[in-house]
Amino acid sequence: MRCKGYPMHEIDAEEAMRRSTALADQIRPLLSGHGPEVQGAALVQLVALHLVGHPAQARESVLAMHNDAVRSLIPVVEEELFGTAGHPGNTNVN
Repeated sequence: MRCKGYPMHEIDAEEAMRRSTALADQIRPLLSGHGPEVQGAALVQLVALHLVGHPAQARESVLAMHNDAVRSLIPVVEEELFGTAGHPGNTNVN
């Protein structure tokens, strides 16, 4: 993924996915057991840290790509955690 007007570091998509998955696997245990409010607040801080690593003019584009990626992963991770029925609290969600 690229944002307009901002070059990516030289890394191919496959390597980026491998590294990001390994890093996420290391972070998951740190979030476990803290509840959604604390986890969410920690992730907000990390996303902000990520965004300030980009020039101001690129941040909206980077944030939009981030949000799109998160939305696309929700069903995958939900099934991974809760099975095909999804989150036990889901009711009539389309």
